[in-house]
Parts: sequence; C-alpha cells; structure tokens
Amino acid sequence: DIETDVFDVISDYGNNTLEKFDRDFRFSQLSTLIDNADVSVLNNLTDVNIQKRYTPTLATSEGQTLQFNNQINVSTLTSTGFTVSGTVNFFDDDGSGVVRRYSLNDDGTKTYLDSSAGTIDYVTGKVILDAITITAVNETDLTVRVTVTPSVEDVATTRNQILIVDNADITVSATADTIVV
Repeated sequence: DIETDVFDVISDYGNNTLEKFDRDFRFSQLSTLIDNADVSVLNNLTDVNIQKRYTPTLATSEGQTLQFNNQINVSTLTSTGFTVSGTVNFFDDDGSGVVRRYSLNDDGTKTYLDSSAGTIDYVTGKVILDAITITAVNETDLTVRVTVTPSVEDVATTRNQILIVDNADITVSATADTIVV
C-alpha cells in the first residue's frame, strides 16, 4: 500500500538521518525519498512544522522560553491544550509578534483570555510565554506542545538539539492524479 510505504520512508528518515546531534532536516532529501517510495508516487505535497514540548510544573506560576532557532512564518503558532482556572486553554500568535491564550467555545470559535500572553520573534524563532499557572495538560506525556511552521523548509539545529520525527504526527494521504496526459 502506497500510504504505508510513504509513512515508512518518513519514519525511517527520522530514525536514520535525524535523531542525532548536529543533524539538520533537509526537505529536498525527504521529498526525494517520498517520491521514490513507490513507482506510483508522481509527486508529493509535504508540510513541515517544528514543535517544542515542555513539561510545566503543575499548580505553579511559571513562564517558558522556547528557542526554535529557525525563522518562523507569522500566524502559525499553535499549541496543545492545557488547563488554567478550570478551563482548557491554547496558544496562538497574532501575526505581529504577540502570543495569545484562548479557549474554544462549543461551536469551535476562539475566546481570547489573554491577548498578550507572550511574544514571538519570527526572525530568531524565540517564543517567550509569560508566567501562568497550569493545573493540567491534555497530552498523556504531560507536555504542552507548541508548534510553528518554519519560513524555510530546511530546519537547522544548533548545539544540544536533536530533531525527531514523531510518527504520531505523520499523516499520509494518497490521491489519484487528475492531470490527464
């Protein structure tokens, strides 16, 4: 099955090419591997995101500084859920360098609880989250996951960083080619 072959190629790339110190992610290398995963693959559309995870000290007011060390596209910051004052919260950014904290209404619309919950420097990739008291997190590994989209598809590492491809975050959808030759 094509989707399984592509999934395995992406997972193997993460395990064998990344997951060591001083290994940068090269988009063209992965894209070529995906194209070569099966003769039926004619091309691929691949989205690349960078994610930092942190484990908050529950019931303690604390902030976080996250260094992505890559330029970040504006308005791409997202997070997994975490609980503050009995309400599930999330982070996003406003496209002007400000991180916001919000909750979701039943209809999926956002209600902003803090329109200035931190800052994001799109050039350096530095995200500063102001101090809040988190009482619970939604992830089973007890982390808050902050995700951004890099401005360049290649992702560079700096000292003491290891890039990991999380198989849980890989989504592969094969579609039929609609271009008639």
